Amino acid sequence: MKEKIYPDDCQHFLDCYELIWDCAENLPYPKFHRAWQGDEDEVEPEPVSNLPQRLYAKLEEMGLSSSLQLIYIDGSKFIDKDNPAAKIYNEMRRTNCPKSADGTPKTMADLQSYWDELTLESEQPIILVFYETLTAPEMSGFSERFLTDLSKFDGAICVVTEARVSGLQTFSPNQGNWLAELVNWIKN
Repeated sequence: MKEKIYPDDCQHFLDCYELIWDCAENLPYPKFHRAWQGDEDEVEPEPVSNLPQRLYAKLEEMGLSSSLQLIYIDGSKFIDKDNPAAKIYNEMRRTNCPKSADGTPKTMADLQSYWDELTLESEQPIILVFYETLTAPEMSGFSERFLTDLSKFDGAICVVTEARVSGLQTFSPNQGNWLAELVNWIKN
């Protein structure tokens, strides 16, 4: 037999509120989101491995691969996690970006100046996609300082990470549809 719930039952409301708040605090965001939205069909997250090839193939299907320049940066190869400016610059150079007139950037601020110059002079949209090829538990994540610095850059930049950073487009590798969302973000 089901108890009848009355709209003015304050204690019942508080009990429900505490339960939902506890779930929100203790469940990983993707699981809480699915539970809250009532998504019964849980989609298995796609691995981050081979991201450049998989993303290129999806963009090729849509006819977008030749209309933009994607630059993939594997953060698991950063030695200096807080200031990987030179590593990022070298990866950009490997994708045929021009040399900086000021030489190799030594700081994130120097890299930001190079990025601004590059995006102003480019005929195609340039998109930076940061990711890590390692998987949990080996995945070390991007440093908070690096993500904060990167969030100050203008332009099309995204990071595949669990971290949420204000002003920076992020995609959670633990969310089942993250790759499709990344493709839609690039398309828009």
